[in-house]
Amino acid sequence: MKRFLIILLVTLSTNTFAKDLLNQPFPNIVLFDLNGKLINLEKQKHKGLILISFSATYCKPCKIEIGEFEKIAKEYSEEKIKIYLVFVDKSIDDIKKYAEENKISLQILHDIYQVYMKKYEVTGLPTSFLIKDGKIIEIFKGFTEENIVKIKKYLK
Repeated sequence: MKRFLIILLVTLSTNTFAKDLLNQPFPNIVLFDLNGKLINLEKQKHKGLILISFSATYCKPCKIEIGEFEKIAKEYSEEKIKIYLVFVDKSIDDIKKYAEENKISLQILHDIYQVYMKKYEVTGLPTSFLIKDGKIIEIFKGFTEENIVKIKKYLK
């Protein structure tokens, strides 16, 4: 119940996002991680690049994308890029099992009610947002190798 109330408050306090999010400020996300800790991304807005990827355990392209994001995280420091995976599955236990089976080391957040998925107009998975200086500089809908190349260009 506490979790639902916090998400409800965040939803009510956040403006509806414009259809064209590119080059717009990236509004804050406040979600729980897999350990039940409330994570506020606002503190991360101005520390290098931030990549936020909406994903799900049932999404096959997401699994491939997460593997590529793991490689990026190992290759570059957190000062250069911080990657957050926002899982939209209903069951936190399914997400925990998936993370363990796939040896995911990236920060996982749980959008159980798909509040942010709807607010960011995510209509397909995976969808990722690359943020620099608090603004969305790239939106990746679906997974392609080209997405990874673009992300790496920003890291050079």
